[in-house]
Amino acid sequence: NAAVVSVDYSLLEGDAQSTFKGNANEAKDVNNLQAFDPVNDVITVIDWIESTGAGELNADTSYVASGESSGAHLLLLAMLRRRDRVDTS
Repeated sequence: NAAVVSVDYSLLEGDAQSTFKGNANEAKDVNNLQAFDPVNDVITVIDWIESTGAGELNADTSYVASGESSGAHLLLLAMLRRRDRVDTS
Protein backbone atom coordinates (compact mmCIF):
# COMPACT_ATOMS: atom_id res chain seq x y z
CA ASN A 1 0.00 0.00 0.00
CA ALA A 2 1.04 3.56 -0.61
CA ALA A 3 0.13 6.82 1.13
CA VAL A 4 0.65 10.46 0.23
CA VAL A 5 1.86 12.80 2.98
CA SER A 6 2.01 16.55 2.46
CA VAL A 7 4.08 18.73 4.80
CA ASP A 8 2.66 22.07 5.85
CA TYR A 9 5.92 23.73 6.91
CA SER A 10 6.21 26.95 8.91
CA LEU A 11 6.00 30.31 7.19
CA LEU A 12 7.22 33.60 8.58
CA GLU A 13 4.53 36.13 7.76
CA GLY A 14 3.11 39.45 8.89
CA ASP A 15 3.69 40.51 12.49
CA ALA A 16 5.88 37.51 13.20
CA GLN A 17 8.65 39.22 11.21
CA SER A 18 8.84 42.03 13.78
CA THR A 19 9.96 39.46 16.36
CA PHE A 20 13.21 39.04 14.47
CA LYS A 21 13.87 42.70 13.58
CA GLY A 22 14.07 44.06 17.11
CA ASN A 23 12.79 47.47 18.17
CA ALA A 24 14.99 49.95 20.02
CA ASN A 25 11.95 51.31 21.89
CA GLU A 26 10.91 48.03 23.51
CA ALA A 27 12.82 45.36 25.37
CA LYS A 28 12.63 41.87 23.92
CA ASP A 29 12.70 38.76 26.06
CA VAL A 30 14.89 36.59 23.83
CA ASN A 31 14.24 33.55 26.00
CA ASN A 32 10.61 33.51 24.83
CA LEU A 33 11.39 33.70 21.10
CA GLN A 34 10.82 30.55 19.13
CA ALA A 35 13.30 29.85 16.35
CA PHE A 36 11.93 29.84 12.81
CA ASP A 37 13.04 26.52 11.34
CA PRO A 38 10.84 25.06 8.56
CA VAL A 39 13.54 22.47 7.80
CA ASN A 40 12.86 20.97 11.23
CA ASP A 41 9.16 20.65 10.28
CA VAL A 42 10.18 18.48 7.32
CA ILE A 43 12.61 16.43 9.43
CA THR A 44 9.87 15.80 11.99
CA VAL A 45 7.58 14.41 9.29
CA ILE A 46 10.29 12.20 7.77
CA ASP A 47 11.13 10.84 11.24
CA TRP A 48 7.41 10.19 11.86
CA ILE A 49 7.03 8.34 8.56
CA GLU A 50 10.01 6.13 9.36
CA SER A 51 9.06 5.44 12.99
CA THR A 52 5.27 5.08 13.13
CA GLY A 53 3.61 6.95 10.28
CA ALA A 54 3.84 4.20 7.70
CA GLY A 55 2.22 1.77 10.11
CA GLU A 56 -0.52 4.24 11.03
CA LEU A 57 -1.25 4.81 7.34
CA ASN A 58 -1.04 1.09 6.53
CA ALA A 59 1.67 1.85 3.97
CA ASP A 60 5.10 0.50 3.10
CA THR A 61 8.02 2.00 5.07
CA SER A 62 9.88 2.88 1.83
CA TYR A 63 9.14 6.34 0.55
CA VAL A 64 9.72 8.69 -2.35
CA ALA A 65 10.13 12.34 -1.41
CA SER A 66 9.61 15.28 -3.74
CA GLY A 67 8.78 18.95 -3.73
CA GLU A 68 8.62 22.01 -5.89
CA SER A 69 10.50 25.28 -5.48
CA SER A 70 10.92 26.11 -1.78
CA GLY A 71 9.43 22.75 -0.77
CA ALA A 72 12.11 20.92 -2.75
CA HIS A 73 14.78 23.13 -1.21
CA LEU A 74 13.51 22.41 2.32
CA LEU A 75 13.37 18.69 1.54
CA LEU A 76 16.98 18.69 0.34
CA LEU A 77 18.14 20.60 3.42
CA ALA A 78 16.19 18.23 5.68
CA MET A 79 17.71 15.14 4.06
CA LEU A 80 21.22 16.59 4.42
CA ARG A 81 20.63 17.56 8.05
CA ARG A 82 19.28 14.06 8.81
CA ARG A 83 22.28 12.48 7.10
CA ASP A 84 24.69 14.53 9.20
CA ARG A 85 22.98 14.32 12.57
CA VAL A 86 24.51 12.23 15.33
CA ASP A 87 22.50 9.19 16.43
CA THR A 88 22.20 9.38 20.23
CA SER A 89 20.24 6.17 20.72
